[in-house]
Amino acid sequence: MSSSQVSRAAAELDAMLEAWRTRELGIYRYIVLDAQYEKVRQAGQVLDAAVLIACGIDDDGHRDILGCSVSLSEAEVHWRAFLSELKDRGLCGVELIVSDAHEGLAAARKAVFPSVPWQRCQFHLQQNAGHYVPKMSMRAPVAADIRAIFVVNITIPGYGPLFLDAGKVIYDGYDVVFSAGKRHDWNFGEFEALCQYFE
Repeated sequence: MSSSQVSRAAAELDAMLEAWRTRELGIYRYIVLDAQYEKVRQAGQVLDAAVLIACGIDDDGHRDILGCSVSLSEAEVHWRAFLSELKDRGLCGVELIVSDAHEGLAAARKAVFPSVPWQRCQFHLQQNAGHYVPKMSMRAPVAADIRAIFVVNITIPGYGPLFLDAGKVIYDGYDVVFSAGKRHDWNFGEFEALCQYFE
């Protein structure tokens, strides 16, 4: 393949990518936000760059990658620009945002989508909880119990008993892990944000 053929192919791909990046969005009830770090070459140096990613879920449960943006970090300014761009492209009808608890993302989310409820990503929650487990042998049971809270079949209107049971699992079952001084760190508002979507 000649260099001119490569250039033409790259130009065609650039045009397709630009059309995808600027396409009109619409109603997506749920938005999942995350970032992954990749090595990029910039000014003759290889640096770690954050690839900001937004995944939308529509009324039919279909998932779409709404957009992505390469930034130097996950600072608020980068997340805010990315989320604002999605909104400018017509993203609307958002009822729930799911993400990790990164400070930059949290600040940007509150600025761009101030009235949309937020649910902490269950995977990241389990990972973060694992940092408080004092023994490796306890990590699997703790992770399994946290997963059980989120996958339980909710059938009681108001989910009150489930809410109490979840607190009992977290607090009473692992006092050795979560000391009294740490209990206030658990935000049950995050749990309530998830429960309101079950019937």
